[in-house]
Amino acid sequence: MRRSGRFFLGLLALVLFCLPCFAEDGNVTLTTSEFQTLRTALQMADKQLTESENLINSLQTQLKGATEISDNLRIQCDSLRTRLATQDEQLETLTMQLDSALKSLNKLKKETTLNNVILVVVGIIGVAVGGSVSFLIFGGK
Repeated sequence: MRRSGRFFLGLLALVLFCLPCFAEDGNVTLTTSEFQTLRTALQMADKQLTESENLINSLQTQLKGATEISDNLRIQCDSLRTRLATQDEQLETLTMQLDSALKSLNKLKKETTLNNVILVVVGIIGVAVGGSVSFLIFGGK
């Protein structure tokens, strides 16, 4: 409690001490050269402010354009992702169908080879039996 009282008392003394610095008559006089310098500085500041506003407006326009392009690219990217997913599914389906067709083809090839071998063996047996029968019928005389 004592510290806060001392603090406020010191603060009040500081304000009272600085009060004469702020209590001028309020009249400010400028020489012509000071006025011209100040006026030129204000005009330059106004010009720079206008240029800055124009630059900001230009950058905002560019940002809007870039945002629109970015949105369009994002939409196209999403569309391409969907297409890629669809094509991936189709590719998997085609791969399974090709694997199934290859298995069927290999099975058919084995069956065809087996049938050809059986036909050759049956043909040889038929020729042998036919030759034997004809030898027995015609060959004995």
